[in-house]
Amino acid sequence: MSPRDLNVAVASLLVPLAIAGLVVPAFRRYRWLGAALLLFYVVGYVPLSLAGTYLTENHGGDDWQRSWCPRFLVTPYRAPSGRQRADLSPVGALYWPLLGMDRLLWHRDQEPFGGG
Repeated sequence: MSPRDLNVAVASLLVPLAIAGLVVPAFRRYRWLGAALLLFYVVGYVPLSLAGTYLTENHGGDDWQRSWCPRFLVTPYRAPSGRQRADLSPVGALYWPLLGMDRLLWHRDQEPFGGG
């Protein structure tokens, strides 16, 4: 992934957080509440990520990969085709911006079976 692609991907994941940052300051009396909620949101993700693991997935053909799956945020399942896949849990949908940034910046996808 080129540096430009990485910047675009990170920027697209920051949009929901930026929207929250713009809406809350409009209500100056509640600015502290927005900052506290954002802090709890980010701090709440950290232990879930620390307790996570890599899951081997296949989305078709010979494209096996190991993707980072934080605890309680991703649910593994077997597709009707017999392939191992993963889907976001309801809590994972809440944390998808942080999950995406985590996968882009820290826990990159890996080659399964001893690959790089």
